[in-house]
Amino acid sequence: PLEWVESLVAAGLSVPADDRLCHQDEIDLNLHLSRHPQATFVVKVTGESMVEAGIMPGNLLVVDRLEEPTNGRIVVALVEGRMTVKRLQIMDNRIFLKAENSDRENPDYRTIAVGEHSQFEIVGVVVSIIQPLVRF
Repeated sequence: PLEWVESLVAAGLSVPADDRLCHQDEIDLNLHLSRHPQATFVVKVTGESMVEAGIMPGNLLVVDRLEEPTNGRIVVALVEGRMTVKRLQIMDNRIFLKAENSDRENPDYRTIAVGEHSQFEIVGVVVSIIQPLVRF
């Protein structure tokens, strides 16, 4: 378990430091990363199709099965039996899964048009990204 230090840290103008840090035994990350922890899972990212959305190889995605997969949300989906992470686009009652990498020559970064007869299922909505700054 991770230790929880209840203190503010600024990412802009600094804030006054606490005279003492308030330590609690541990932090329940479920309470901070998803609204529905009982329906949430974590997957590790491979590939670079979503780098322009801030999703990098090695990131951990927190995926919530109960969040509504609305237009523009980043989702984890099964397409023809393969799991992928893409941005959901709904246009004219058609579903598209859009990669966010401008290297258009790489076929792994193409937009996937979901056809009527495709094996397709949205598994969940990405609600948090865990991005390590140091490799372990």
